[in-house]
Amino acid sequence: MTVSLAMSTLAGNGSLCSGAPHPAISLLKLVSTSPGGPFTPVTGVQTVGARTTFDLDATGRYVVVWITRLPPGGVAHVNEVDAS
Repeated sequence: MTVSLAMSTLAGNGSLCSGAPHPAISLLKLVSTSPGGPFTPVTGVQTVGARTTFDLDATGRYVVVWITRLPPGGVAHVNEVDAS
């Protein structure tokens, strides 16, 4: 399952934060300068808690949040994604 987002332009060293009420989901983030890609992985797979920060060194405006593992019950929610 993926979610695509258009964000303010990410440039250089920064971070993406995600918040999820189910801490057992795992996410991978990809970034591109074009909405059609290609998208480059900018984080490894991480298990997300109530608020998890992904450090990255990337430039782009378009972010894909790829849910790589669902929690027990098979339902996931990503409540928030922000960039700094």
